[in-house]
Amino acid sequence: MASSLKYSKEDEAKMFESITSYTEAVAEGKEATLDDETSRFAFANNVRGLTIWGYKTSEYIGEEVMAYLPVPGEYIACADTQELTGGKAWSL
Repeated sequence: MASSLKYSKEDEAKMFESITSYTEAVAEGKEATLDDETSRFAFANNVRGLTIWGYKTSEYIGEEVMAYLPVPGEYIACADTQELTGGKAWSL
């Protein structure tokens, strides 16, 4: 799985193009194939993305690690992130 995520940006771009064309062909009802290397990359990339999303949306991380405000307070348009949240990203 780790080796499926170790590609250069150019290789990743080619794989994403291949995945997009495959998805479009399937949506149009055409016969499409995807090589094994690209399908492994797509699977590993999706698992990684879902894992990060699950981590960021967990209760502990949302309340203890990220900046959390259960009831939104005042709106400060032009302030530094470091000043507002101590450099943390906002939790949803």
